[in-house]
Amino acid sequence: MPTPAQSEQLKFLLADFNAIKAEIARRSTSQRIALGAYSAVVAFVFKESGSLPFHLAILTIWVPAILSLLFWAPDMLPFFVDALEFVFAASDLIEAGWDANAWSIVPTTMTHPFSLFRIGYIAHLQQLKNLLKPSVG
Repeated sequence: MPTPAQSEQLKFLLADFNAIKAEIARRSTSQRIALGAYSAVVAFVFKESGSLPFHLAILTIWVPAILSLLFWAPDMLPFFVDALEFVFAASDLIEAGWDANAWSIVPTTMTHPFSLFRIGYIAHLQQLKNLLKPSVG
């Protein structure tokens, strides 16, 4: 027979359990709605692919995908922004003759945003992979 203190603790645990179940149900519903909306966008793009300009079709597919990822991983936004900035700038630098391999082995003072991106890339990428890993259970 549980003591009154144990009974009180059990009530709190059951209340927490019910709150967790409700939150899981809410998120599952949100995910279903988001997936349905995204599927509708992709279906529309493929249906209208002949009449939409290519860049608009790409934007229409990628923007909702990125926004939905940011909805579930808002702390990854700075990493995405830094990655986009790096990719766009690096492509121009490579066309101008920049040696990315030589740059990547030179020690950094971490005074430039690209150096900060380079140093934190592996950790951020692992964090993103962990967020995208399907949950077990």
